[in-house]
Amino acid sequence: MIMKIAILGSAGQLGSDIFKTFHDTNNITAVPYARTDIDITHFQKTRERLKNDTPDMIINCVAYNRVDSAETEAKQAFLVNAFAVGELAKLCKDMDIPLVHFSTDYIFGQNKNRAKPYVETDTPAPINRYGESKLKGERLIAENCAKYFIIRTSGLYGQSGRNFVHTMLSRAKTHSETKVVNDQIVTPTWTQDIIDVLNDIIFSNMYGIYHVTPRGETSWHGFAKRIFEKAHPAHACVPCTSAEYPLPARRPSYSVLESVKIVPKRRWEESLDAYLASL
Repeated sequence: MIMKIAILGSAGQLGSDIFKTFHDTNNITAVPYARTDIDITHFQKTRERLKNDTPDMIINCVAYNRVDSAETEAKQAFLVNAFAVGELAKLCKDMDIPLVHFSTDYIFGQNKNRAKPYVETDTPAPINRYGESKLKGERLIAENCAKYFIIRTSGLYGQSGRNFVHTMLSRAKTHSETKVVNDQIVTPTWTQDIIDVLNDIIFSNMYGIYHVTPRGETSWHGFAKRIFEKAHPAHACVPCTSAEYPLPARRPSYSVLESVKIVPKRRWEESLDAYLASL
């Protein structure tokens, strides 16, 4: 049986990489929807279009992910990350199809002394509006449909779109030194790490929340240092604190995710090295 999968946000970083992979998969017909095709904040038009196109699954890669802007644009962040997602969940319930949605490590963070990875059953406690909007989206999914995969991830990077790796590589071309915070601990995640898990779970009925990252953890400084060591070894990577680099939105000091459901295939260093080799 061939599964017809609607990929919303197919022009974005995660959506484009998912589409490229699934487009070449024999048992999947991947149907891409960029924002010009479907704007999920237009609820009725979205419902009518997807009902007419009759997918067997919806993968929602649309997100408002401007963490700092969300502090002053909370209405838009909640519209995209929460209320539109709730409407997608209602649609999936009506169509009796699964919804795949992506969330973030930023739904955690209030425990400043945390040094243990968060698992799927830990209680969320965001410290910024972006995290609050993503958590609201998760809850609206759970309230409105039973067949869902919520995939929480962190520090995402892929082939297209803006991401931390691209920023560091561009920086190295124009500067001899870069300061990066060393007091925020995360697990950077390649889009391929997520795609590997999607391939394993979407044909199952093991619905629920999944934490999807590679193994291991590092600071943003540690991540940047690895990037420069591999791609621009002469570039100086200097550690600094978050206090030295103030931003409108607070960031968790520790937001490492770990899964009790799946075993990551790679460490974060292996994923980064493979990604850099693919560029």
